[in-house]
Formats: sequence, C-alpha cells, structure tokens
Amino acid sequence: MRGDPVRAGRARRQRRRGPDALSARACETLAACEAIRFEPAARGGSAGAAAAAALVEQGRAVLTELARWKPT
Repeated sequence: MRGDPVRAGRARRQRRRGPDALSARACETLAACEAIRFEPAARGGSAGAAAAAALVEQGRAVLTELARWKPT
C-alpha cells in the first residue's frame, strides 16, 4: 500500500471544503450572526450598530475569499 490513506483522505476533504482557516472564519461569522439574531437587545444602541456594521464587513470579507477559492 502506498502512502498514508488517512492523510490522503484528509487532503481530499481539505480540497473540497476549503482551507481550515477560512472555514473557521466563516463559522465564527455565522455564529456572530446567530448571536445577534437571538439576542438583539444585548447589541442595542450605537454599540450595536457598530457591531452590526463590523459583522457585515467581516461577512463580506469571508464571502470574497470563498468566491476566490477554487476547489481542485
């Protein structure tokens, strides 16, 4: 048997789903969206507006990276 099948399988999954760092950032962004969705009062006022604007920018950055990523 040639090579390590576990490592080869991991590499295949990595190519299909994207880089781990990008996946982690996407998950963090979605979790932040969910926190705002279920706890809107905790993010009220001008601090809430700033947090929402920062989250929009973070989401755009992640989507831009996802759009550039090409699965192999």
